[in-house]
Order: sequence, then structure tokens, then C-alpha cells
Amino acid sequence: MGGIGVFDSGMGGLDVAAALSKTLPNERLVYLGDNARVPYGTKSASMVRTYTHEAAHWLLQHNIKALVIACNTASAVVDMTALERELEIPVFGMIEAGVQACAEQIISQGDVDPNIVILATPGTVRSNAYQEALINRFPKLSQLAIACPIFVPLVEMGWENHSLMPQLVEAQLTEGQRKQQPWANLASTKHTIYLLGCTHYPMMRDSIIMGLNRLHQTPFSCVDGAQSVAFLLKSRLGKLALLNQKVGPNRHTAYLTDDPNSTTAVELALRFWRKRGGLGELTIQSAS
Repeated sequence: MGGIGVFDSGMGGLDVAAALSKTLPNERLVYLGDNARVPYGTKSASMVRTYTHEAAHWLLQHNIKALVIACNTASAVVDMTALERELEIPVFGMIEAGVQACAEQIISQGDVDPNIVILATPGTVRSNAYQEALINRFPKLSQLAIACPIFVPLVEMGWENHSLMPQLVEAQLTEGQRKQQPWANLASTKHTIYLLGCTHYPMMRDSIIMGLNRLHQTPFSCVDGAQSVAFLLKSRLGKLALLNQKVGPNRHTAYLTDDPNSTTAVELALRFWRKRGGLGELTIQSAS
């Protein structure tokens, strides 16, 4: 039985892959990280769609039965329904998963009227995909989207836990909200859910929380869609009788479009995989 393909613009999607490995421990994962062309968040929508279709067909040649587009920017601009018809396998993106994560947080908090703030790349914010999906799911909730272009390169450099990160987070969010719309549009006394709309952002969750503490005193929480997409995938594969029932050693492969022998590339890939607690053996190879 085929494996599960996972695609991202860089190594960040290994965070999602790790969540899949824990929820679907019997499944083989085939990961493609386009780290040679990262980041996608500052590229045009047409270019991101081209890259994503190339990656999807590359993974299809590696015997996959489902595809998870872990890149939030790609998920925001690619027509998932059309791609699923083209590939003839189930395709999942991060937008629906992120909205589901917000819904689960609302239920767990018992708070039916929180603010929702989307933190994402410029490309994801420009697409309005998260904004529209959240309005459809929660039409009465106040929301704000902030583009955070500096977060991805900082994580790529290994700065996610640097002592300066809380100040950099504060500066990025302050500048982002100044350019788009003021915090005044959100009720200051409400609980705020921050949706981390990029696979890199959970890596710096602690720094984001410390940065948010510097900005305001109201209660807040941070969520992302990695666990939610894992549950959505498991449910769909179960209904299609595509779950692998054979228990065996978990062997996963991560293919990188840049030099996989680079110590920096390997270390970064393993950091993403281990941060979420990926299960099984991960082999890193060249996609060429």
C-alpha cells in the first residue's frame, strides 16, 4: 500500500509530517521539501501554484495514496478540489486544518466569542484564504490577519529560541498591525486565539508567546493545524479503507531540493521533525 506524501516549501512541513507519524503510526511518509526555493510566502500566487503542481506530480511518482500540502501559502492559493481530481488521490491543505484547530480551541476554552488573529506569511495573508474560511465558519467573530515576513528566515537561521526573539516578534506584530488594521478592531477584554498560519511558526511558539506578552495583557492562546490535518487525514483514509493495518518499523524519507548533505539542511530538517516528536526513522535524501 502506498505512502502519504507531504509537501512544503522548505523543512517546516516536517513539523506536520511528525504530527502525521504520531496519529498514523503504521503509515510510511514521503516528504518533499523545496528548500532550494524557500520561502514561498513572498512569491507570486501563480509561481507558488506552479511549484506546488510540480511537487505534487513528483510525489505521485513515489507511490503515494494521499497528499498533504503542509505549506500554508500553497494551501491558500491552490485549488485543492481541482488538484485532487488531477492526481486522483485525496489531497489535504492547511487552511481547513487551521480553522478546525481554532474550533477545537473554542470548544476547549468554552468561549464562544473570542478574537482570532492569523499570523502568516505575506502570500497567505494576501490570499484571504484563512480570513474567508474563518468568516464562513465563525461569521460573528472578530478577526485580524498579520503578515510576518521575518519569521521564516529567522527560523531557517536557527534563531527561534534566541534571546532577542521576543523583541523581534513584538516589533514584527506591531509593524504588521500598523500597516493593516489596528488592534482596536478587536475587543480588548476577550480571549484571543492566535492561529500560527505557517509551518515554521510552531518552531518559535515560545518566542511568539513571550512577544505577545509584551504587547498586551489580555488572555490568549496559540494554535496551529498540524494535529488537525492529521486527524482529518486519518478520518478520510479510514472511510476510503486506505489505512495501513500492518504494524511494522516506521521508515520515512525526506527529499530535499537543495543539497541534503549540507550539515545545516540536515540539522534543520531534524529540528522540525523532533520538535513535534516525530515517530520512526527519518532518512534525508536529494530530490534530484
